[in-house]
Amino acid sequence: DQKVQKGMLMICNSVVWNLWKCRNSVLFENGSGTVSDLVDDVKVSSWKWKKRLAEIQEAAKVLRFGSVTPISGSDFVREVSQAPSDVWVVVILYKDGSDSRMWGVDAMH
Repeated sequence: DQKVQKGMLMICNSVVWNLWKCRNSVLFENGSGTVSDLVDDVKVSSWKWKKRLAEIQEAAKVLRFGSVTPISGSDFVREVSQAPSDVWVVVILYKDGSDSRMWGVDAMH
């Protein structure tokens, strides 16, 4: 199962990371690394990484953008007023022939 593989990879990465931190603590900071502390650190960091990954994935669902589409006045009702309630619509009004770069329209394509 792909979820199990991802979970095992996360735990392996956490073990390696925490072993490295423990090693550095013992070598450079006169720390004492016990197996019990290492196991606790692996559990905590794995939980934090999993939680953070879930937050990032949830944010990615929200941060979805459609497209930048020039519309005319006759399209306004259909494209803006009748847009679904869960869709945000940003309207930038400018005259034909004006420099659209001034309004950032080109940057959104």
